[in-house]
Amino acid sequence: LLSVDEIRGGLTLLALLHGDIHLTSLKLVRPKLVLMQDEKGRTNYTFPSEIEKKNAGSAAGTPSDTSGGFSLDAIDQISLKDAEVSLQEIPFAGAQPFVTLAAHKVNVQMENLLLDANAVKQWKANADLGGISVDVGALAAPAEFKSGNVKLQNGALEASFQVHVGKIADVKGNIHVADVTKAVPTFDISTPSLDADALLASMRETPETHTSSAAAAAKSDALLASGRISAERVVWSPYTAGNASAEIHIYGDRMVVTPATVFLYGGTLQISARTDSRQEPERFSANLQLRTLDVGRMLAAAPGGMKNKMTGFADFDMQLLGSTGGAWQKTLTGTGSFSIRDGKLPGVNLAGELGALAKAAGLNETTFKRISGDLSIADGRLSTKLTTMDSSAGKVELGGGVGLADQKMSFEGNATLMAGGAVAGQIISSVLSAATNSAVSGITVPFSIGGTLSNPTFLPGKGIPGVVGNSPGDSKSVKTNAITTGIQSLLKKKH
Repeated sequence: LLSVDEIRGGLTLLALLHGDIHLTSLKLVRPKLVLMQDEKGRTNYTFPSEIEKKNAGSAAGTPSDTSGGFSLDAIDQISLKDAEVSLQEIPFAGAQPFVTLAAHKVNVQMENLLLDANAVKQWKANADLGGISVDVGALAAPAEFKSGNVKLQNGALEASFQVHVGKIADVKGNIHVADVTKAVPTFDISTPSLDADALLASMRETPETHTSSAAAAAKSDALLASGRISAERVVWSPYTAGNASAEIHIYGDRMVVTPATVFLYGGTLQISARTDSRQEPERFSANLQLRTLDVGRMLAAAPGGMKNKMTGFADFDMQLLGSTGGAWQKTLTGTGSFSIRDGKLPGVNLAGELGALAKAAGLNETTFKRISGDLSIADGRLSTKLTTMDSSAGKVELGGGVGLADQKMSFEGNATLMAGGAVAGQIISSVLSAATNSAVSGITVPFSIGGTLSNPTFLPGKGIPGVVGNSPGDSKSVKTNAITTGIQSLLKKKH
């Protein structure tokens, strides 16, 4: 629990005559405090009360009265010089403890330490936070306090600080505890800029904890802390968002975010989330809601030549479930929907690289009223059963998915090009030259999308092209063969 290189102190001799130890001063030089907890919730810093000692003594048949001796009365002054404090957890029986939090070079001055629970409000403390470094188990980058101070007086605690966290952020914050005997801190933490790429790069896997059911059930639902965090700018390369903020409430058995808000390319993203530590492993849930995102502005910053590929305004809803820890990607599941309205596909036809059909008609732009579909996440993939696009040229339907980690895509779909739409009679007549005696309103072209998000590939899909709106009595086999040959020859051309 505690080790120390050197202890210096002074005693009041008169108090000793009455059996009390009254320390006028106590200085601990380079103390090391280790607070440890195992998977059953047991700690190395919780000791039996006097009542428990008496009960244990009586049960064992030993005298329950404490023998005469000295008792610690008070400490006028205490100082900790270059202290190290660490919080450690034992994830499961027999495992080595791992450090969840460790603070180095902590210096504290305290006064009026009357060792009575009713006298805590008489305690005084002051700590200079400058020069302290803090290691967080899940984060490779240390937090270095550039400045800060903590004061305890009249039962209230006030703290302010400025912290540098590697390439992630420079953070400033305030912590307030109105009554340390009923300690529920409130905090306000902010940063001018948060680098999400640096944060994700610094995350490291931590051991999975296996909390016993009894320990999980014993967790309190009482509020432990609450506050606000904010960032004027959030960078997740190549994208940038602004004015991010969140309200956080921390309980003994859960944490609740209600909600986090980010302004992103003309739109607003809101995230409400909570964790539940009573479950094994610890679970989380989140609701995401995106409104009026300007797709054109966002793609202007995207890599892989995505600039000017699409315009429109996007809405998005998603409900997510998963477990915390290093394997969260594998456990993540979710369902939702999206839509993009009133947009254009400049230089792109209904199915991207099916541009052979559009170029054959001299078409260089497709407008659409809406692209919408369902979404689901499972087994590390984001999928859609059916996504549709209603456009000036016709309709597209596709389904498939993309890997969350490798971004590999696998989609199958059909593009229905309508003769009465933006694709004029030129393309219909060029492809359906063998069907001059039929009443054809359009053609359906199957396609597939592979590759990655940054480098997609468009290929002819499964099945054969077909026609829409044939008049009765037509020879479908003849027309279908002619249509198939014509469209496939177009798809094979280099453009």
